[in-house]
Amino acid sequence: MEDWGARAGRLAGRAGALLYAGYVGVLLLLTLPALWGLLLLAPRGRPADRLVRRWCRGLLALSGCPLRVEGLENLLGIGPAVFAANHASYLDSVVLLAALPVEFAFIAKRELLSWPVVGTVIRKVGHLPVERADLARSVADAERASALLHAGTSLLFFPEGTFARPPGILPFRWDASRLPWRPAGP
Repeated sequence: MEDWGARAGRLAGRAGALLYAGYVGVLLLLTLPALWGLLLLAPRGRPADRLVRRWCRGLLALSGCPLRVEGLENLLGIGPAVFAANHASYLDSVVLLAALPVEFAFIAKRELLSWPVVGTVIRKVGHLPVERADLARSVADAERASALLHAGTSLLFFPEGTFARPPGILPFRWDASRLPWRPAGP
């Protein structure tokens, strides 16, 4: 027979997790409409990017999620780069925008353009939506990514293309090494 104390502890843990999730949900309900409205008014590009990054940092701070980043010195002065990150949750983008001090454009699946706030962020900041199913559009999107790199913009993408509930890494859907880009040289 199971110990009642252990059972009560698990129940209290679940209740605490639900309360915390509710708190974060309220934070989102209160702050997302304001972010969306300000984004609609903000100029495209850098001002919109700064607004989104401030919101990300504020959301993490208000939700009690301290952000600790190691190795930022490795990003100083590297020029345009391609960053690849594992994709484990919806918060990945929020954390990366809050944590990385370098300017970059996300490579995002085109379907995200139809999400009200996320689509507005993608369009206003200048992130790059890509088509995953249509080969001709995928090639054109790779050319656009290459042009961004040539113009000095770093790229960040999730090679898995999505995330799944089970832990681990999914097969890669997008391979940045196939970009038609080579660094300028002598």
